[in-house]
Amino acid sequence: IPLFLANARLSEKSQRGYLKIRKLVEPAMQSLSGCFAQTAADAERLHLIGASNVHVCGNTKYDIAPPDDSRPLAVAFKERIGARAVVVCASTRVYKGTDEAELLLKAWQGYRGNALLVIVPRHPENFQTAYDTAKSLGYTVQKRSDGQPVSPDTQVWIGDSMGELAAYYLSADIAFVGGSLVDAGCQNIIEPISCRVPTLFGYSNYNFAQACKGAVEAKAAVRVETAEAWYRTTRQYLDDETLRQQLISHTEQFISQHQGASAKIAKAIADCLNQR
Repeated sequence: IPLFLANARLSEKSQRGYLKIRKLVEPAMQSLSGCFAQTAADAERLHLIGASNVHVCGNTKYDIAPPDDSRPLAVAFKERIGARAVVVCASTRVYKGTDEAELLLKAWQGYRGNALLVIVPRHPENFQTAYDTAKSLGYTVQKRSDGQPVSPDTQVWIGDSMGELAAYYLSADIAFVGGSLVDAGCQNIIEPISCRVPTLFGYSNYNFAQACKGAVEAKAAVRVETAEAWYRTTRQYLDDETLRQQLISHTEQFISQHQGASAKIAKAIADCLNQR
């Protein structure tokens, strides 16, 4: 039975680990009928741990559109929130004892505007922690799970739900992608960009290094080094509609330029099977 590795990515850190046990890994990699890497750097690293027949096809995540049911849910979110700007901080992580949500909440304490800060932790075990942290910092807080309209005086909304990330992004005026202000390598920045939302991320992005680099170069996203820099940059985009629209205008071009990996992989698999 032909076996393929699709949308393959291998970080430098993972490569170093696999090289230590190459004698075990190489036979498995050699058994692949095809290995379809996201980038040339991924292809080289995969080749060095034993993969052959490696092709660079791009990242299939660019081909994923927001689920159909996320759009009506986003409308429902906006109805609950009302006519306020929405800043979504998604997939925040607790990593090696540092709570990314806490960093963002502390940085946001100086804000005196009307925008709603939405914190969506990556893992459900951190939903209550984020809520408790916001309360302890003096914020007026609600949870998505309470089913109630967001009060006009609510400052922080905790997105304590699973499988609804696209709806949060679609309801946002500006987004931050978590796992990047702690050294967890960043979560998927392509999701908010594909929702045409101005997107920020932090210093740690090894999981999406190529996408982050390309997005910044295309002016479709902004990298910040600290929570304080995130706050300043977010305020800048909230206060300047022209600047925000310029960033939005670059997102569609960036996504369209990188689409097509899924079709390339499907064709490569079909060609391989036909040859067999």
